[in-house]
Amino acid sequence: MRRAEPVPSEGSAQAPGPTAERRLVPVGLLPTVDGRAVPVSRERFVVHLPVLAADLDAAKRFARAITRSLSFLPDVDPAETTVSEEDAQFVRHRVFCDSLLGDGRRCPRPADHDGACGLIACAGPGGC
Repeated sequence: MRRAEPVPSEGSAQAPGPTAERRLVPVGLLPTVDGRAVPVSRERFVVHLPVLAADLDAAKRFARAITRSLSFLPDVDPAETTVSEEDAQFVRHRVFCDSLLGDGRRCPRPADHDGACGLIACAGPGGC
């Protein structure tokens, strides 16, 4: 995490400088004209998490499980989950179908699934 940056304190008529009174706010918040901090847009990053798996299908199942367990976090984008071999990270294999459904949601089924897109019931271990 980056360090907080100094910004002028509320009520300070002075522009930020060596003599201005300052307080720290987290990076990602910028002062407005009236001195209040407001959020700014954030950048997108990809987190690479190496795991051991028997084969590509097992790695995809593992990635689905990890993604679903973190899906409660609003900053996680499950649709963009991919898997690659350690020595060929430029060759990525999609984990989820990601086709747009009629109600505005995305298909949660595995990539290259059989049948129509949409919600499915789990058929046991590794079936979802």
